[in-house]
Amino acid sequence: MKKYLSTFILPFCLLVILILTINEYVQTGDIWFPQLCIIFVLLPSTIKSIKPDFETNPYYKYFRIGMFLLGISMLVIFGIKEM
Repeated sequence: MKKYLSTFILPFCLLVILILTINEYVQTGDIWFPQLCIIFVLLPSTIKSIKPDFETNPYYKYFRIGMFLLGISMLVIFGIKEM
């Protein structure tokens, strides 16, 4: 069940979140920063679950750290903007 969840459901949910975020941006011009943060933080684990041999790539570690930092910084910017 865990393999099915990580291989099919997580990428599908991230794709739905991305489509809804883009749709909201096109319709209203508002960016959903929290949803984009979720996408950026969970994208490396989703890629690893779909293609496990990608983790052996030497640049995957930097990609994972970069996506995590991008998600956290966007969340901080969103928090400052909403204050």
